[in-house]
Amino acid sequence: MYSPSLILHHRSLTRASSKLIATLLDQFELGKTSRPNYFYCVRNPQQRERADPQLILGSIVRQMCCLEDNGPILRKAVELCEKQRERGSKVPIVDECVHPIVKLSTARPTTYIIIDALDECDKEAQGQFLNALQNIADRSKAIIKILVVSREDPDIILHFATRPHVPIAASKTKRDLELFIEVEVNKRAGKDILFGKASPVLIELVKSALRHGADGMYDFTALILYVNV
Repeated sequence: MYSPSLILHHRSLTRASSKLIATLLDQFELGKTSRPNYFYCVRNPQQRERADPQLILGSIVRQMCCLEDNGPILRKAVELCEKQRERGSKVPIVDECVHPIVKLSTARPTTYIIIDALDECDKEAQGQFLNALQNIADRSKAIIKILVVSREDPDIILHFATRPHVPIAASKTKRDLELFIEVEVNKRAGKDILFGKASPVLIELVKSALRHGADGMYDFTALILYVNV
């Protein structure tokens, strides 16, 4: 059975993305999965390191040096650091991060890497960053899952178009969102919390407005519903 290594999750699905990440963390807490290695990108002049692919991948490497928070450093990580020191490079460039990530992935049953808000990454280095992520997925002999969360950025979509990946767009969750709206609106209407004694026609109009305004975003729907409770 095909098991995808690279998953592109569009950022409009904020609640779905958060739920997926939260599920991974819950599974880790229960001891059912290895700890996810996570980085949230931010394009901010005051935090340039959060948009720099070199430092982003460097952070993933550091996280992978231990199997758990405050745990012992893996022997493989020590060996990789020693080799890096021998080459005289203090901070590995983007391509140099691929090898240690691939090597360290063999220390755990499954490696999870989450790059959140990839579209916030430095545009000039974005292509190199995407190639590095693809190389990690292609070269790893161990099981590795890379979740990329991004807005529908044309350059990112074009990059993934010719490469094996699993895209998750708003259209993929349309039915789930419609069910969410149906259940939540009916629940509030039934309790007279949101609409008072609204007529069935008005309730259906509210559902229709939420479906059209949400554009795949759970958070939009939740915000409109919950602030009116």
